[in-house]
Amino acid sequence: MTTRIRALVAIAVLAAGLAACGGTSAVGSSDAGVAAGTQEMCVEIYSAEALTNREVAFDGTVSAVSDDEVTFAVNEWFKGGSGDEITLEGATALGGFSSVGDAAIGVSTGERLLVSGDGGFAWTCGFTKPYSAALAAEWKAALAG
Repeated sequence: MTTRIRALVAIAVLAAGLAACGGTSAVGSSDAGVAAGTQEMCVEIYSAEALTNREVAFDGTVSAVSDDEVTFAVNEWFKGGSGDEITLEGATALGGFSSVGDAAIGVSTGERLLVSGDGGFAWTCGFTKPYSAALAAEWKAALAG
């Protein structure tokens, strides 16, 4: 296989991984017990360190769901944003924010979530989670500075 074909195959595999994860990630703070094979579908698995790689992170409440977009009323920005609202793609095409080893998180209006992402997409595979005050404090500490 030529170098160019290998590069194209690598790009296709990466794109498939992003599509499988919706460019996103969502698991609990501990990744113990993550099902084997599930991790391979994600470009990156959630950790506090990996969270710092995301462009945006916030505490938000779903205010609208339309096609492949979810609009959030931002309760608090942890990283990369300002303003009262943000619209991100990717979640509704997956039927919700899926979590590695967990059930999908609903994206219905009024749902409060901790969300992180890049390039206009909310990440799953561990990076978007149901809101809890304890986890919000962890995100705030991890992203301080």
